[in-house]
Amino acid sequence: MKSVAVQEAVTVARLKAKKSNLVYGCGFGKTGSLFTKVLRETGQNGFKKPRQILYFNSRNIRHIAAGFGFSVLASEQKLYGGGVDIFSNDLNNRNYWNEGICLNTNAKKEQFGTIISVAAGRRHFLVASKKAVYAFGDNAHGQCGQDPENVPFVRLENKPFQKIMIPSDSKIAEIHCTLDTSFIILDSGEVFSFGLGT
Repeated sequence: MKSVAVQEAVTVARLKAKKSNLVYGCGFGKTGSLFTKVLRETGQNGFKKPRQILYFNSRNIRHIAAGFGFSVLASEQKLYGGGVDIFSNDLNNRNYWNEGICLNTNAKKEQFGTIISVAAGRRHFLVASKKAVYAFGDNAHGQCGQDPENVPFVRLENKPFQKIMIPSDSKIAEIHCTLDTSFIILDSGEVFSFGLGT
């Protein structure tokens, strides 16, 4: 019978050989942003050293972004989120992403296309595909690319997902978020920004 240490070493060696994209996280995670029940069960606020997030071992994660108390991760087709509820002003709502969930469970290739990047601000996030950029969360300053008077929150339930209108045919090169501002950089070198202070 193999010892626990030997079994663990064998498991780690198998994971490394599989060329799997392992995900590690640390810091404050009681909100659910680290996708683990351990913190709530033990009463800890977070992890002081990087810790493997087992939930993502087989999910082929390629992109990660962290906002204030939430995280967004993506494979080429699926989007995952965990943490505070960024889709309402009820800051005491602790039930929305506590466990970490797949945000586009009925993911079809047509929904986003191939995801090439994610970015997170204070209470919003962007998802870039090869053809378009989408934004979700708090839109109080227009940081989700919508008129904040008509659309204060861009929700995942609003389907089909609304593309951010960009007056250019150039491909998406990169996206970036700061607190309440969003940026899109195109292959042509053009930069578009929206949200607070733009």
